[in-house]
Amino acid sequence: MKKLTRLALLFAVLLTLGAVQSQHPVIVAATQIRRDEDNRTLTFADRVTYQRAIEEVYWKHRIWPEHNPGPKPTLDTVLPAQAIKARVEDSLRLSNALEVYWRQAITGAQLQAEIERQAQDSRQPEVLRELWVALHNDPQLIAETLARPALAERLARNWYGDRSFDEWWRSVAADLPVTLTAPAYSYKLPQIAT
Repeated sequence: MKKLTRLALLFAVLLTLGAVQSQHPVIVAATQIRRDEDNRTLTFADRVTYQRAIEEVYWKHRIWPEHNPGPKPTLDTVLPAQAIKARVEDSLRLSNALEVYWRQAITGAQLQAEIERQAQDSRQPEVLRELWVALHNDPQLIAETLARPALAERLARNWYGDRSFDEWWRSVAADLPVTLTAPAYSYKLPQIAT
């Protein structure tokens, strides 16, 4: 009888999870990615899903001006799906530019160092904690979707030098691929400094 009760309880929990997930497509996508432990490769769609989760945290912390009589718009209003997709494309192209133009692919050790730098130097540690939670406290997701974009932009701007980076970037970005092979690396999450 106890076994039957446990099975009924498990079934009820699974049904509840299914109902919650069916109402929230982002949760569905994120849950499906987390379940697939053998395949840790992030697809482009995965990256877009997680970029949206990151943007939701940032938007939550964006202060809406008091002098603005209207309510704060939704994230989708100010940052449509196409814009989030474009951010992911730009980040991947920038990572590829480092390898193509400077023969310096971003390594796992560099991504780990960037995670540690962000944890140590964050001016808003509570926001960084929320970002990590939005990425399931998964070190690989944090490395690929939070650390990589910041590191790629900083490295490219540093290596490009004093010339107009933005002008150069607009002229070459479209020629670079939006695919990326992430380095095999065992990332670790450090403590976030307060």
